[in-house]
Amino acid sequence: MRCCTREVLAVSLLSLLCTLPASAQLKPKLPQLNPLARKEAAAAPRSPTFNERVLEITSARVDQLLKGYAAESGALQAAGRQQAAARAAYEEENRKHPARLKEYERSHAAWQDCQDKVVKPAEAKAKADVKRSQDEITGGDEAAFERRMAELQQRMQAAKAAGNMDEVMRLADSLQQSVGKKSGASAMQASAEMQAAGSKCGAEPVRPAPPTPPSQNAPALDDVGSGAAGLTAEQYAIMKERIQAALDEDGEVQVPSSSWAYSGGELGVLEKRGAELHKAYAPIRDQGH
Repeated sequence: MRCCTREVLAVSLLSLLCTLPASAQLKPKLPQLNPLARKEAAAAPRSPTFNERVLEITSARVDQLLKGYAAESGALQAAGRQQAAARAAYEEENRKHPARLKEYERSHAAWQDCQDKVVKPAEAKAKADVKRSQDEITGGDEAAFERRMAELQQRMQAAKAAGNMDEVMRLADSLQQSVGKKSGASAMQASAEMQAAGSKCGAEPVRPAPPTPPSQNAPALDDVGSGAAGLTAEQYAIMKERIQAALDEDGEVQVPSSSWAYSGGELGVLEKRGAELHKAYAPIRDQGH
């Protein structure tokens, strides 16, 4: 009897549950979440930290930056003019180079012909004259001459050791008369003849080198701009980067996609003067800087 009662009770409860609406049936309770809460937290602006490197963007500092932009633009224009002048000079030299090369080849051929007809014969004559003078001095037998010189050297040393300086001087004078004067005169004559031959030909022409293209030397813009702005190069570069990161291609303030943070005051300044900054930097940006 008890078993039957339990079965009837279970069936009744099951029927009751099935007849309840779906909203009244048991469900686990979940915490209520705001789907926008996380996005709002992520989009919350970060507060910047200003220091000696990172300066606050104010209207006065925008004025300083604009002076730097003007100086950068002027430096680029000056560099462009210098580059154009250097390029024009290079092209003119390049145009003249073939004619200069042709003139060099002509003058070098004339110089070489002079060498062959004047200098080389003079060199050959000088060598022959020196050889003839040596033969006269040595008697044609260099080995015998060297033995005589060695003997003379020994006699001079012996006279010196004996204190007979008169004999030393006599032997030295004899050596000078028989060898020194003849050898010296022959060498001087040969040198003079070779110099005279060389002067007729002149110096060897130098082959002209092709002109060198001018180098592309860009000015150090941050140094130029920071000097005009009255900021250090680092302060100037950081301020430029922060401003450019905060402005879109039309000079309007955009949600910064960089790691830089901005205060409300800075964004307000950029809202007012962003277009002015964007326009002032255009000549620099157009040249790839």
